[in-house]
Amino acid sequence: LQDGMLKQVVAAMATPFAAIRGIPAFYRMLNKPVPTKASPYVESSIRPLTAFREVLVNSTISDQKIMNCWLQDMVEGAAEEFTSQATQLIEMTHQQEASLRRLAGRGGSGGDDQVS
Repeated sequence: LQDGMLKQVVAAMATPFAAIRGIPAFYRMLNKPVPTKASPYVESSIRPLTAFREVLVNSTISDQKIMNCWLQDMVEGAAEEFTSQATQLIEMTHQQEASLRRLAGRGGSGGDDQVS
């Protein structure tokens, strides 16, 4: 029961993380500066944890240690999911940059063969 409960809250917390995939394109296309505050998905990812915490506070569970352990496990699970998605995004961005460099290199070397 505990494992299922933890997985369900972590899954609800992780759902908004899919929005991180759009961050590089958003800032690149609009030529905006690097973000300095949390993206909107951060607040929405915390809502399930906050709601679960409220349920715990209003429940008959009196062992604060158990409640804190559950909350910590949920945060750690969500952090692992975020780390996984962010790592994938960074790897994909690096691959795109490498492809663009290769394409730019081909375009530059082709100019030497042209007759003027």
